[in-house]
Amino acid sequence: MKLKIVLFTVLFLGFSNSILSQNVLSIETKGITTATEFELAISLENTDEIAAIQFDINYNANEFELLTGHILTSRGINHTLGVNSISEGVVRVVIYSSSNSNIIGNLGSLLALQLKSKNNSGNFPFTLSKIVFSSSSGVAITSTKNDGVITVLGPKMEVQVGQINFGSVLLGSNQTRSLPIRNSGNQPLEITSVNDVFPFSIQESFPISIQPNSTTYLTVSIDASIKFKGSKEISFVNNDPEINRNSQTVNLSADVYAINTIRIGTGSGEINSEVEIPISIENMEDFTGFQFDILLPEGIEYIANSIIETSRFDGHLIGVNLINGNTLRFIGYSSVNKNFKGNSGELFRFKLKPIVNAGYFSLNVSNAILTNIEQENILSNSYSGYIQINTGNLSISPSNINFLDVPVTETRQRIIQLYNYGNAVLKIDEIVNNSSNLKLDTTLPIEIEIGGYQNVNLTFTPSIIGSFLETINFKNNGDGWQNSIVIQSNVFSPNYLMVENQEGYPNETNVFSILLKNNDEVRAVQFDVELPVGFELDVNTIGITDRTSGFEVAASKLSGTIYRIILYSLSNQVINKGDLSIIKLPVVISKDAVLGAYQFNFANVIISDVKNQNVSSSILENGTITIVEKDTDNDGIYDTVDNCIGTYNPNQEDLDGDGIGDACADDLDGDGVMNNVDVCPNTPSGETVDANGCSSSQLDTDGDGIMDSVDVCPNTPSGETVDTNGCSSSQLDNDKDGVMNNVDVCPNTPSGESADTNGCSSSQLDTDGDGIMDNVDVCPNTPSGETADTNGCSSSQLDDDKDGVMDNVDVCSNTPSGETVDANGCSSSQLDTDGDGVMDNVDVCPNTPSGETADTNGCSSSQLDTDGDGVMDNVDLCPNTPSGETADANGCSSGQLDDDNDDDGIKNDVDFCHFTPSGETVDANGCSSSQLDTDGDGIKDNIDNCPTISNVNQSDIDGDLIGDLCDDDKDGDGVLNVDDNSPEIANPNQEDMDGDGIGDVSDTDIDGDGVLNEVDNCPMTSNPNQSDIDGDLIGDDCDTDMDGDGVLNVDDNSPEIANPNQEDLDGDGIGDVSDTDIDGDGVLNDVDNCPTISNVNQSDIDGDGIGDLCDNDMDGDNVNNTIDLCPNTLSGTNVDATGCPIFSLPSSNFTVTAISETCPGKKNGKILITGQASHPYVAAINGANYNFTNNNLTVDKLQPGDYTVCISVTGQTYNQCYVVTIAPGTTVSAKASVSSSKVEITMEQGTAPFNVLVNNEAMYQTNAPVFSIDVKHGDVVQVKTAVDCEGIFSKSIDLFEDFIAYPNPTNGNFEITMPISEKEIAIELFTMQSQLISKRIYQVIAGKVQLNIDAYASGIYYAKVNVDKPIILKIIKQ
Repeated sequence: MKLKIVLFTVLFLGFSNSILSQNVLSIETKGITTATEFELAISLENTDEIAAIQFDINYNANEFELLTGHILTSRGINHTLGVNSISEGVVRVVIYSSSNSNIIGNLGSLLALQLKSKNNSGNFPFTLSKIVFSSSSGVAITSTKNDGVITVLGPKMEVQVGQINFGSVLLGSNQTRSLPIRNSGNQPLEITSVNDVFPFSIQESFPISIQPNSTTYLTVSIDASIKFKGSKEISFVNNDPEINRNSQTVNLSADVYAINTIRIGTGSGEINSEVEIPISIENMEDFTGFQFDILLPEGIEYIANSIIETSRFDGHLIGVNLINGNTLRFIGYSSVNKNFKGNSGELFRFKLKPIVNAGYFSLNVSNAILTNIEQENILSNSYSGYIQINTGNLSISPSNINFLDVPVTETRQRIIQLYNYGNAVLKIDEIVNNSSNLKLDTTLPIEIEIGGYQNVNLTFTPSIIGSFLETINFKNNGDGWQNSIVIQSNVFSPNYLMVENQEGYPNETNVFSILLKNNDEVRAVQFDVELPVGFELDVNTIGITDRTSGFEVAASKLSGTIYRIILYSLSNQVINKGDLSIIKLPVVISKDAVLGAYQFNFANVIISDVKNQNVSSSILENGTITIVEKDTDNDGIYDTVDNCIGTYNPNQEDLDGDGIGDACADDLDGDGVMNNVDVCPNTPSGETVDANGCSSSQLDTDGDGIMDSVDVCPNTPSGETVDTNGCSSSQLDNDKDGVMNNVDVCPNTPSGESADTNGCSSSQLDTDGDGIMDNVDVCPNTPSGETADTNGCSSSQLDDDKDGVMDNVDVCSNTPSGETVDANGCSSSQLDTDGDGVMDNVDVCPNTPSGETADTNGCSSSQLDTDGDGVMDNVDLCPNTPSGETADANGCSSGQLDDDNDDDGIKNDVDFCHFTPSGETVDANGCSSSQLDTDGDGIKDNIDNCPTISNVNQSDIDGDLIGDLCDDDKDGDGVLNVDDNSPEIANPNQEDMDGDGIGDVSDTDIDGDGVLNEVDNCPMTSNPNQSDIDGDLIGDDCDTDMDGDGVLNVDDNSPEIANPNQEDLDGDGIGDVSDTDIDGDGVLNDVDNCPTISNVNQSDIDGDGIGDLCDNDMDGDNVNNTIDLCPNTLSGTNVDATGCPIFSLPSSNFTVTAISETCPGKKNGKILITGQASHPYVAAINGANYNFTNNNLTVDKLQPGDYTVCISVTGQTYNQCYVVTIAPGTTVSAKASVSSSKVEITMEQGTAPFNVLVNNEAMYQTNAPVFSIDVKHGDVVQVKTAVDCEGIFSKSIDLFEDFIAYPNPTNGNFEITMPISEKEIAIELFTMQSQLISKRIYQVIAGKVQLNIDAYASGIYYAKVNVDKPIILKIIKQ
């Protein structure tokens, strides 16, 4: 052994001198299963002689175990094998020979290592390293290597979640979760079962196979039919060999819960009604009993013994107790521990009684318990209810009505809305109305639904002058609830003046009427009236009317257009109540007065009644004077423009245009002939007329309707119709043929042709009526009704074959020249009398029987006797009877009966087929196949392509001489009929494009698109919609040019829309006709303001929707860009013809203000002008010019009136005009309203601030237009404005008129309103006979005194209120 080691060492020391050669050491690549022992072969392919080898193998020691018993193959005889692990995953192999023998052979396995795979699948490399080859002489030999790969086959289970928590699961519900399991191995993973994890389970059926490198999602479900709370571990029985993977588990957890609830229901009703409250239990689990408390709200009572059980009770008991005074305790149970029925719905109900009017009250539940058969509390939740007490609620709108000032002569109405905002029907039982002046248009009771309303009409008819205050009360739902409405007003007696509505005319005196509308008798009237500017009253001719007969009237001018007028009677006459005119005012209206409506302003009006008190009141209406232009003749044309004033002529005709209307003119048409003798009164201006006043344009000498001035044919015979030139047909010869139109039968004779007396040339005549004109008709006398050819000849006029028989009766139209014909035009060469196909002129047998076949001589067998035996060939059984021998009826002589005429070997006397063709084989009856018809189809067997099956038509599709009925491949395509998808049409490749089992050659719908081939525009490609864009009958799916524009689809930039020129503006490869962005600027065509020119920013200066690059007028100033010198003018700027701005100013540049006259007649009005921009301005005001450059101009000392202000700019074409009005100065006017000890003053005219005085003593100053002040009876209130000349407003205070008794009439109790400041007052009561019945001091509370006359009889009484000036009030006791 020691010697061996030495030799081994020497052997490998010699390697350094080896010669390079091709020697390959290889490890095999193979597949194995997990946990399997296997041999790993190492082979050697060598070109050199190798005596010794050493190498290392590197492998994954975690996946493989190196065993013992390694084997050296027969190539290593005389060699020793050493295998040792030199480190983890590295094994060293040494092969050597103690005799230095070479390894045998040059190719094949060298050794087999023994290994065992572990439990992991995968591909694992086995690599060679440190290879040393040596020859027997110790020379090193070069080597190369091929590493190997061992594929371990096996599954690898990866459970990809460690736990699944279902969370809370409602009892009875269905829930699942996904459990992903992956097989990352290279063999199928088989899961055969799992452990019992109830209530969880896997829904899929076992075994479950998971393919390599795949993930399967298992469905985990939970059985939620019972409660469960906890977790289970699920494990899998599988074929993964690795123990840790094989034993993977998943934690499954859930909480299956039930919902069991007690719910207190709701109810509603009205006071004192019975309201049912339902109790419901929703239970997912059975229950045997319950208990709960309900707190009763105050005002809600429980009705004893009101429990109403439902069918859910099953022998159960229920008890109700009132505890703690206001708590109901309900207990339900079963004495035998029995479950209630059902799982949902109402269990029972009970009744409550509300004793309160209205409201919403909670029914709060507490201490609720729900028990099961095990006496467990299974309640999940309890819910409270409520009870609602319904009632109607009344809302009145409006609740306060103030009619303000109302004439005692008029009524007022207002709609009152009664609205029910409650939750029950509202019933109004009573309306308390103590005033006869108020009326509600309704009947009781009034019922209003919930949320509804009813409108009631309130009418106020005043009867007593003074303050009115009343309350109407509404009682509803019978419980005395009240709502009220307050009505107030100030009732006055109307007495006022107004001007009657009339029209007036400028520049003349107009008489206007002043109306007095009075409710009281009037003794005198005084007033001031201000007339509009341009109106002037003739004070000397003012007059009275029938109503004021006996009265005196006087007028005087106060100032300007203000006049004072007094109407009075020296004999104390009165003007009775009425509304008619009392005074006539003669008023001159200036000729310069502006047309329109005007009003007269009345002031300081005093209307005295019979007690000489001023009873004038507020003006209830104003009259209007309307200035219009005068129309004397009422023709709708004002006199100022009427061309014939005084004569009605609304159309203003003026024939001669001389400004004088025809209705007034003596010579309407101005032709010098007066109207009374003018036959033609409407002669056009400038035309010369005859003595009758007619011009040539008005005469028609020949009476043809064409005036002489334009009549080309002035002497048209009477009665003839003429054209627009005045010519009739008897006067015209349009075709110049010498025959006038009216007698010209041929009106369009060609020029140069001679016409007959009817005006027709030969080219216009067709004498024989054959449609060919005479001038070209070869046969001019064609019989009527016959059709002629282009030469005008019919068949009766032609003999094309020149046989003497005209074509129309020639049966044989092409008789050879020279042959004699019969009457029908036929020669013997054209006839076959016996119809045997041989013409008569060569027919030897001219009378061949019909149906018999003739030979070329025209003879049939029945006409021939070839052997001359007297028996015709067609019945001669012995056709060759020797000459001279007597034949029988069959044509046979005695010598022929024992013969075999047809030489078929069968004697004549037994031969069924006497004429067997020579050479044919016959049967025992002497018949050959050519004489037999086995299948009886009429076809002899020798020529029958299917002799055993009747096939009369001898169909043979493939022409193989085998009839189709006998041919198992009738189309001859090599495919038997039973397998052939088209058995009658050859298709050896069995093409079936649509796979419907019918071969394409037979398929009526090859592509299976539902469209038959003959109508399919693309029969070889399925296209059920038959789309054909270009309509060329080739479907788009087959069409190489589907849009038909001459460009193939593959080259077409818009294959579906024709565009032969292939326009592509933006070069994006999409044709313009299909391109949604033709210009390629990123903006779609339908929103691109310039779709054919790229303009990314969409610039559009003028905002007209057309991009600037496409816009011929980009700035929108209506000047084309090509001539626009200012192409970027701002929108809205006025420009000239060159597109450049015209000078202009904003409309808001100027502020023109008119300041009114301070006081009437002052003529101190002003006009103020302010300009924003600085320019040299000129203001023209009513014709006067004012220059200003400082942007401000004030023009003063102007009298009231309208002014036109026009402003221009020096050096510019600019003018802006305004119309302003300077109002005349005003005088102070106001209204005063007295109530209790206060007066309210409303300023109507006057300049603030206002100075308020009482009895000439200054009280305060105010700018408010409405103000009030405390007063006493007899005070005088004055108001002075800031402008002294406006005058002073004065009001004398009479408080006693506000003393009012209410209600009046009365049943006994009444009150008197006291507009005084005293706290007590003395009041005396008298009967109608002035007997004092009461005298006492009363307390004044809130301005009122309460009195009672219950003790006195019904009648009229008087109350005397002892103030400074005692007040007497009449009281009516009912």
